[in-house]
Amino acid sequence: MKKNTTNKFLIGSWVSFYSFDVDSYEYQLDQMREAGLNFNVFPAVFGGGMMDAETWDNVEKQYAARDMYYFMNGGLNEENLKQGVAFAQGKERCIGYHLIDEPGGGALPHVGRFVRAYRAADDTRYPFVNLFPSYVGTAVMEGDYYQYCTRFLKEAGVENVEYLSHDFYPFHLGGTALSIFGDMEVIRRVALENGRLRTHAFPQSTAWMGTRMPNIDEMRWNVYGYLAYGFKALSWFNLVCPGKSDTEGECFRESVIYRDGQIHDKQLLLDFGKLNAEVHALGDTLMKLDTIHAYHTHNTIAGVETLPENWMITPVGDEPFIISHMVTNRGDETYVMLFNMSFESSVTTSFRIGSLSGIESLEYVNPFTGEHEPVSVEGGILEQSFRPGEGKLFRLNGKLSRLVLPVKAGENKLGIDLSAAEEIGGLELALSKDLTPDAVSVQISSNKKFPEAKTFTMPCDPAACGEVHMEPVSGKYVRVILQAPVSGYAEIAVRFAKEASDADSENLPVSVEEPANALIPLGTTTEQVLALLPATLNATFANGDTCAVTPVWDLKGFDTSLSGIRQITAAICLPDGTMAPKSLSARIQVTVTYEVDYTALDEAIAVVDELVESEYSPESWKMVKDYYDAAVAMKDGSFPQNAVTVAAWQLLDRVRELEPVLWTAPEEPVEEKKPIRVDKGILPAAVATLAGAVVGTLAGIFAYKVKKKK
Repeated sequence: MKKNTTNKFLIGSWVSFYSFDVDSYEYQLDQMREAGLNFNVFPAVFGGGMMDAETWDNVEKQYAARDMYYFMNGGLNEENLKQGVAFAQGKERCIGYHLIDEPGGGALPHVGRFVRAYRAADDTRYPFVNLFPSYVGTAVMEGDYYQYCTRFLKEAGVENVEYLSHDFYPFHLGGTALSIFGDMEVIRRVALENGRLRTHAFPQSTAWMGTRMPNIDEMRWNVYGYLAYGFKALSWFNLVCPGKSDTEGECFRESVIYRDGQIHDKQLLLDFGKLNAEVHALGDTLMKLDTIHAYHTHNTIAGVETLPENWMITPVGDEPFIISHMVTNRGDETYVMLFNMSFESSVTTSFRIGSLSGIESLEYVNPFTGEHEPVSVEGGILEQSFRPGEGKLFRLNGKLSRLVLPVKAGENKLGIDLSAAEEIGGLELALSKDLTPDAVSVQISSNKKFPEAKTFTMPCDPAACGEVHMEPVSGKYVRVILQAPVSGYAEIAVRFAKEASDADSENLPVSVEEPANALIPLGTTTEQVLALLPATLNATFANGDTCAVTPVWDLKGFDTSLSGIRQITAAICLPDGTMAPKSLSARIQVTVTYEVDYTALDEAIAVVDELVESEYSPESWKMVKDYYDAAVAMKDGSFPQNAVTVAAWQLLDRVRELEPVLWTAPEEPVEEKKPIRVDKGILPAAVATLAGAVVGTLAGIFAYKVKKKK
């Protein structure tokens, strides 16, 4: 079956058109092409049904003339499938089918069946499904975020998926949700573990309900954040402001282009086009790269990777950055992206090139030309200036001590040619999920023929990355031999003897417990935060013994004026009063509470409170109870407005799906008893009236579902 329908970096939009009575279809396509869009989920009318053959013929003609691509309208029923496949035939600019936006965990088997059905009916295009963000909660996803994403791929079949897609809208009136990076990490990881799938996301360019309209610096931050995590396609939410008015539906009030075609901020539109042009200039390079790691220099966000000590490139200053390790599919080129995590200020900072990294030179990929330009690295220091939210992409040249190499079935030897003869103190080997050899052997030699090579063998644990421990040994070449490998990739990192490291001691604990998540009220003082964090933790020795240690929590830069999920780390003070090595540390996930309107959620909960469990089937009642419990739990202040809103309408959806049980009318002395069954989905009159009243009060939120907002 054909995949990789196009190797171009796609930039599109969810809602892309306003009324054609204002400006023609052709004019609006020209306008969006000038703004840097080369793709649309909905190519003519948002959610506009299947239309007709003549309309789709015109869509194909117009998109081909502008070198743009689009999805065919799909759906999760046989009629949509049949019509969509018929309309798509012969249309080269149609690269896929849009099936569904944000399915819940319970819908994934049904969604998966139709993904497979579309691929079976048309193997030249791929079905597109966009997944929820994590903040909708475990009840909606029926598991955690990693489980939700992997379940989708299992139901749909990895071979049928081109883009693993999600959305997450971080710009709220009360702050910015940095937990977006935790979702990016899950998407990156799941895609990498499943055959290096491409990834797609929806950066925010719209304001509605409790969100704010981002400025160009925030948009740049949103985009380059996704690029740092290796995403290969983006669709703005939205180019055009959705809805009929600012007060109806989900209260959409601003986008790059207003719903009547007016441009309220002409400079923003110009800058928006320039930002998209940067991505296109980087696109040819980005499309061939996979992000193996997206390392954060600050350990403050839950669920992300932090930069290891003595990595190839490390920051000199204290500014928050992401340093992404990227490689080509063949493993023959290595890149890094340096991403400024501040969208509020520009920064000029330096990065140290490790003396044992093997990096001999760098090349900057210019986002304005797409060209690779040599960069001077004097004294092992790279100094660069960054705009707010900007990422910079560099190719690394030299004999690198950290490589990611593809492994093909039947090819079991991987080699590293080091830059100089050094004493090798160790070797770290990380294997992809689908690469599970029985054992790994490492050979070190003074030349490539490996005479008198020293060999070290280790058993392979498929559940974890392996590390080869060896005595320091001189050598210039390293060869790794995998026994009985299958296709996947191996990440090899040589550790040199002269590198500084905190070696574990038999007299020191080897791990510290991770405490339960903490809830921090908005606006709490530093002293109050410390009072809410654990004062002691249990540490464990290698033999299983434990002892109490004191965490010294690092609150530097911790801002309680902004809501959201954070991660706080602590150095460890041992029982004798000395500080443990840096490798022994603690961390805790905290949530600074949100300011949320719970009216809609309370009304949905009240509907369920009026129900009688015995009147419904156990299966359908369990679904309501699960969503009810999740809704009640959301009132602790740890969820943003979008998550609370979606919990309300999800709970009401489950109520509407309740299955009343068979019941019998009271015995009448004259009339014969007759069993009466209430049709599925029909509520008793009193409850139906109450639910209808609630839905009426929530019409401003739910009646117009451009997109089921979180």
